Amino acid sequence: MCNELIEGDELNAAFNKIGAKRVVMGHTTAVTRQVQQRMGGRVIEIDTGMLTATYRGSGNALVIEGDKVSVVNQRGKAKLSPIEHPLRVGHESLAVDEDGMADILLNGDILELTSDEAAWRLVQVSTDEYAVFAYFRELPAGERFVPELAAFKLDRMLRLGMVPVTVRREFDGQSGTLQFVPTDGISERKRTVTGTGTSMYCSLDKQIGAMHVFDALIHNSSRSPSSMLYSPDDWLLLLIDHANSFTTNDERPAHLKNIDLAVGEQWRTALQELDDKTLREELADVLDQQRLVALSNRRDALISNSGN
Repeated sequence: MCNELIEGDELNAAFNKIGAKRVVMGHTTAVTRQVQQRMGGRVIEIDTGMLTATYRGSGNALVIEGDKVSVVNQRGKAKLSPIEHPLRVGHESLAVDEDGMADILLNGDILELTSDEAAWRLVQVSTDEYAVFAYFRELPAGERFVPELAAFKLDRMLRLGMVPVTVRREFDGQSGTLQFVPTDGISERKRTVTGTGTSMYCSLDKQIGAMHVFDALIHNSSRSPSSMLYSPDDWLLLLIDHANSFTTNDERPAHLKNIDLAVGEQWRTALQELDDKTLREELADVLDQQRLVALSNRRDALISNSGN
């Protein structure tokens, strides 16, 4: 249930202990009804809902020949490949992928649900098929610094899977960003007060540890219980409100300076893949040069800290 940056090191340790290189699992039906893989093919999810009357899937056989893995479908489609486990941050139960969610946010009809002057405006975005909630945050016209979109893009580059789908869109004559939020999302503040979420599949401590590394990378100086949400579907942590992120400061935010960051080998690999060229290509439209340089410096500091 956890993201790759949390589970990767534990998976490797388990494999090393028993001399394995791959795990194939069933039981939980894949939303795509296709054989899926995670973590570079080391985890394969093979429950494709073959009891068609109930799960509306089909039977599939996983074929392993040496190091090659392929899939044969009962309908005669041979030598298919496992698809990558799709990220559905906050909407795992909806049969719509991230591109589909982005399309809803970009093209759906918007109805404002709050009328106060808060920085975040809660809206409903509707299409013929779906109605979802989202937060709209206004941006100055022509603004190139778009922290919410930068946080979303960087999250997906890392495959962290904590920042919900975010798009740039105009609403009510104003330029801004729309960010998906689950209909029944619960904030960390509310979770603490109500005492819910105690049966999380993914350790809360490990999720918060991953959040700390991400916030150190983007220099988010204002993380609060209100900007930490959970979908009760899976109790996976969602991160919103990154307006005070991506500063030109090379150091950690003050609230993280005395925190031991869990930067393991999986994090190290992901950070190393964020080379300067990649960061420029992916983020130059939402971050200026000074912010990109500071981001690179914080990345290097985290890599140096890896293994702790």
